[in-house]
Amino acid sequence: MIWALLITGGIIGLLVRVMRVTFKSGYGMSEDLFEQPVYVKTCSHCHKKIPKDYTKSLCPHCGKLVE
Repeated sequence: MIWALLITGGIIGLLVRVMRVTFKSGYGMSEDLFEQPVYVKTCSHCHKKIPKDYTKSLCPHCGKLVE
């Protein structure tokens, strides 16, 4: 009887641990796991998004160099 409770507790503990890791990282609810990532350029100074087709070396928002 006690062995059955210990085994059941171990199985439930493992399931809870797997569920916490899965839903904490967001993989359980994500629908775009197999799509290619889209890279977005951001300024390292003001952290704002820079358009993909922007080719100049200065940030359009803060005027500093884009790295």
